[in-house]
Amino acid sequence: PASDLDIVISRYAEPAAEVARTLDTLLAAESIRTLPTRRVLIYNKNTDTADFERDLLTHLTSNVNVSCHALENVGREADAYLRHTLQNWDNLAHHTLFAQAELDGFSEVVPWIEKFFVPETGFLHLSYEGRMCANCAHCGSWTDDPNVISTLFSLSNPTRQCRNLVWTFRGQFIVSGPRLRANGKGIYEQLIQNLTDPGNAMHAPEYVGGVWHSAQHDSVNDPVFGFTVERFWGILMQCSEPRVGFQSPSALAIMRRPTWLPGGYGVDLAQCLDRPREEL
Repeated sequence: PASDLDIVISRYAEPAAEVARTLDTLLAAESIRTLPTRRVLIYNKNTDTADFERDLLTHLTSNVNVSCHALENVGREADAYLRHTLQNWDNLAHHTLFAQAELDGFSEVVPWIEKFFVPETGFLHLSYEGRMCANCAHCGSWTDDPNVISTLFSLSNPTRQCRNLVWTFRGQFIVSGPRLRANGKGIYEQLIQNLTDPGNAMHAPEYVGGVWHSAQHDSVNDPVFGFTVERFWGILMQCSEPRVGFQSPSALAIMRRPTWLPGGYGVDLAQCLDRPREEL
C-alpha cells in the first residue's frame, strides 16, 4: 500500500488557508496522528492549481506528504474519488479518507474519527445519515428513479435484495483499500461515464427532466446523478445496514462511547468492519 492513510480532497474554490486548517486538524486526530505513514492528495477542479498548492504549503503546519493534481471540473466530487481509486488501483492506501475541501459538520467529524476509526475499519461514514429506505421504490423525502436506484444498488450487491438502503451525505467517509477493490474497476469506470459523458442516459432529458429531478439543473459540471452517487457510497461499499444508519457523527453519539468505558459502545455499531475485533 502507498500509505496507512490517504486523505483525498476534492477542491474547487475553497481558500488554501481554510483547507490547510482542516488538514492540520484531521492530521492531529489521535487515530490519524499515530499512523506511521500518511499522505494528502488534493484534486483541484479549478484553474489555479499551482497557486493553490503554493499557498496551501505556506499555511500547512503538519509534516505530511502533499500533492495537488489538476482535474477537469466535471462529475462533482465523485469524479475525483473515482479517478483517484482507478489511478491508484494497485497501490491504494490501507485506508482512504475521501472528503470535499470544506467538510460538513467538521467539529463533530474529528471526534467521530478519534472514537471509531480503527485498523479494522471497512467503511466509516463521516456525515449525518439517519435516512433509510425500505426498498428501491420507497425512499422517503429524497428519491430517484426506482429503476436507477435498483441498477446502482445491484452494481455492488448483485446477489442481495434491494432493501434497507442507508443514505450517506456530503461525500465524506473512510474506506479500506480491500473494500474499494472489491467492486472491480468496471463499476467505477461506468460511474465516471454516467457522471461525465453528456451523451450518457444519466444526462438525457428522460432522466434529468423526470419527476425526480424536475427542479434541478443538470450539467457535466454539476450532474444531478452526482447527488445520487453521493447518497450511495455506503451501499457501493457494502455497508448499508440499519444499525449503521441509526448512528452518525453527533455530540450525542460520541458521548455514548466514552473512552474510559470499555465496551460501552462497540466500534462495530457505527460502521462496517473488514474483520472482527476481539474487543469492540
